[in-house]
Order: sequence, then C-alpha cells, then structure tokens
Amino acid sequence: MKTNLSPILRLTLAAVLVLLVGLSALQMIPPRAVPATAPAARFSAERAMADLQVVAREPHAAGSEAQARVRTYIIDQVKALGLNAELETSGQIANILVRIPGSNPSLMVMVTGHYDSHPPSRGAGDDGISVVAMLESLRVLHASPALRNDILFLFTDGEELGWKGATAFIQAHPEAKNEVGMLLVFDARPGNAPLNLTETSPGDGWLLRQMTGIPLSLWAGSWKNLQERNEVDTDFDIFQPAGYTSVVFQNEATGTRYHTERDRVDAISPNLVQAYGQSMLALTRRFGSIDLRARTKAPDLAFFTLSLVGLVAYPYWVMLALSCLGILVWLAFVIIAWIRGRFSPGRFLLSLLGLLVGILFCVLVAQLAWGAIKGSHAAEVAAYEGFEGSATWQAALMAGGSLLMILFLAFLSRRLGGFPLAAASTLLFLIAGFAFNTMTKYENPLTTPWLAWPFLGGVTGMGVLLFTRRPVWKVVLLSLSALLVLAVAVPRIWMGTFTREDAWLTVLAVCVWMELLAPQVEAMVGSALTTGRTNGAKRRHP
Repeated sequence: MKTNLSPILRLTLAAVLVLLVGLSALQMIPPRAVPATAPAARFSAERAMADLQVVAREPHAAGSEAQARVRTYIIDQVKALGLNAELETSGQIANILVRIPGSNPSLMVMVTGHYDSHPPSRGAGDDGISVVAMLESLRVLHASPALRNDILFLFTDGEELGWKGATAFIQAHPEAKNEVGMLLVFDARPGNAPLNLTETSPGDGWLLRQMTGIPLSLWAGSWKNLQERNEVDTDFDIFQPAGYTSVVFQNEATGTRYHTERDRVDAISPNLVQAYGQSMLALTRRFGSIDLRARTKAPDLAFFTLSLVGLVAYPYWVMLALSCLGILVWLAFVIIAWIRGRFSPGRFLLSLLGLLVGILFCVLVAQLAWGAIKGSHAAEVAAYEGFEGSATWQAALMAGGSLLMILFLAFLSRRLGGFPLAAASTLLFLIAGFAFNTMTKYENPLTTPWLAWPFLGGVTGMGVLLFTRRPVWKVVLLSLSALLVLAVAVPRIWMGTFTREDAWLTVLAVCVWMELLAPQVEAMVGSALTTGRTNGAKRRHP
C-alpha cells in the first residue's frame, strides 16, 4: 500500500528542502570583513583594502612608471615590517621576493600572485586582491609565532604579458622546484564571485589530504581539473609543468569588468578580500607547519567542498564504483517496481517526454526573457560583452526555472505516478551528464561530483518511494536523498550565475538537476497511483 503524507509532514519536507538549499549555499558566502582595528595577528580586509587603494590607483602595466610606483609601495610596506624585499629583474620584468624564516625548516612554502595590470584596467581585481592579501598576510605572519618552514612570498611581474615573471623566476632559480615543497598560486578577477580552487598539480592526493580539515573560505570541485592543466591561464600553468607541487585559487566573474577600466576598487567587496586572506593564511600555516620532505606523489583525487565540512577528497575509483552500483540499483528498482505494479513502460516513456517538454519550455522562456533583458542594456553589452547586474538577472531566471520545473514535476507526478517519473528523471540526468561530457571532454561523469552524487541521490529517492511506508521515515530518507542532490548541485549552479553571459545553458543545468527532486515532489503532492496491487490488477485485467 502506498503511503500518503499528512499535510504537516508535507510542509515539513518542503521546509527541509528549502533549508537544504540554504545550507548548501552557505559555503558560497564569504566571511565578514575584519576591521582595521583588529589585532596585528589577525587578517583584516579593511587594512588590505587600504593597500588596494594605492595598488589600484591607476593602470600599471609591466615596465611602466605606474608599475614602478606600485613596486615601491610593496617594498616600502615590507621594509616597514623589518623584512627584506629582494628585487630580481629580467629586462623590464621585476619580481619581488620576501622571505620569512622558519624555526626548523624542511622545504619552503611559496605564495605567489602578480602585481601588474592589463591597461586600461587598474588591476583592483586582477590581481590586486591577491597582492593586498599577500601584504596583509605578511603582516599577520610577522606578528605571529614563526612557522616551522620558510615562507617565500613572490610578487610576479609581467603576468599579463605572457607570464613573464613566473618564467623569469624559474629560469633564475632552476633548483627552486626541489626546494619549494608547496606552491600556492593566487589570481583574481574583478567582481565578487566566491574564491575557487580551480586546479591542482598532477598526483594531488597528498596535497588535497593536507587541505582537508582546515577552515577554507572558498569553494572547490574537481569538475574539469584534469583538462585545465593543459591550458595556460595563470602563473600556475607555468610553475606546474616545471615540476612544482602546486594549487591555484581564483574567483570567477563575468567579462563586464575584466581587463577594462571598470576594474576599480569600488568593484571589490572587502568580504571577498577577507576570504582570500583567510584562505591564504590557513593554507600557509598548514603547509608551513609540517615536514614537507614527507610529501609524496599520490594518485589524483576527486574533491569538492561541503558547507560546515570543508574539503572532501576521495579516490576516483570509489566514486566510479558507487556510480556503477547506482546504475545497477536503478535497474533493480525498476524491475521490482514493475513486478509490484508500480512501473509500466508506457508511463515511463510519457514521463521522459514530459520532462523533456518541461525542460525545453523553461529554457525557451528563460532565453526569451534574457534577450529582452540584454536588449535593455544593448549599449553596455556592445561595449563590454555583458552588463552590470547580469549575475542577479541570471540568478532570478534560474530561480524562476526551478519553480517552473517543480510545477512540471507536480503535474507529471499526479498523472503518471511518482516512481515512473523518478526513474525517468534519474535516467535522463545520467544521459545528460554523458552528453555533456562528450561535448566538453570533461571528466568522466560517473566520477564528477556534480553529476555522480546527485545521480545517487536520485536513485536513493527511487528506493524510498518503492520501499518506505512509514511517513516519518519517508520524510527523513527523502531529505537525505535531497541532500545528495543539493549539497553539490547548488554551489555549482551558484557559480553559473557569474560565468555565463546567456541564460539557456544555466537554466538548462538547473532544470536537469531539479528533475532529480521528483521523489520529493511526489511525496508532497501525491501521484495517480494509489496502490501497487490495484495497478497490478489493472495491468493484468485491462
């Protein structure tokens, strides 16, 4: 007998889903900026923002007089701490090196970011955020007890000319790759998208395990980590092929300020600077406190961050095994449901068709709305290939697409049954993942957190509909299955608002993820199927 939830339990499940969305998004919210009155041993975004006012006062390309003024400011701030700033030049390129001695060094930790800008940009975001985070981190480390390992801060020059500062350092210090146990590369873009761990060096098992369990104000996920190692986008992509154990962090942003005169201080949130500083210090202290000679080359790990948990990393084969098991369980659930009269090929095919129609409708409406929105900012779009406030509009359209998809799920569930709809949505999600992987050549969708865990959540929801009879347990287990979907999908969706300048793809992604909540929608609105026995009888005696 199928169990219907009471109105109170339905409302409870709906409230839990909303709570899970908020909890999943929590990791995307940067910490509050610490005021300048904070102790010297604590990172203060307000102090860093004062540095940014000077660093990003004007465009400062490598080799320019403006760049020389920025360089002088950095050196003066270092000398004010009683530290030595070493200048290494190579033609018009001038790198700044600042070393903080360790108490019992093994290998060195190196922190780097570039201090040149790309005119007409003033470089407040790219890469002033990293520069001032490094300056403030220097002050904090100087005011704190010495770490075990030496810390080297490298302010590179000429990154915007083709990573010339990083190249010059490698050429001047060919032995450094054996002396640097860990390299932390920071880059940034103007805008206020969350700080993101974007790439790791090959054999990242050791470094990722060292990063688990520490407070990081950032978002991470191995969605396309392997492919991006072959690209050249930041100084990381110069150091990594040279043999450095390294990781790169940066935020994402739309193109409305990137490399334009809009890259000014007023575009930068102090909260984002606080996230950069806190993460930079947490990582520097972790790697600065351990014996880096014990580092090993371990197989790459799949990884992502969870709210209130931090970085989660595990072998790719574990995720592959779980995903393959999920496929087998999906097939077993369908067979059991068919035997029990809870599944029919006709309802399943109609569910697939209904989901496709619903998704296409949501995408079409969103893209039409996006065209009208862009039309109202036509001049700005023509000049900057985007417009201010695009992320907000993207978020609004994605939220609207989510609500429309929920309505479609409710409609289909009432008429076709919750289990056939859940089976169809999970299969469609898996097919979409493989199609996306084929087109983009990203990681295997069965090992990519954004696809594998939501798929397992969808399969779990199918099992709850099929086997769970007690109403309270149904709510509990459906909440857990929704957590598998939302915990990794919501942050990825959030990032989509900052990285796209169209609506169809972001709304498509939202709808494909939202369809996995078919079991939860069925529990809240009910379905056309009331009992397995009745349906079985109808199927045997039409």
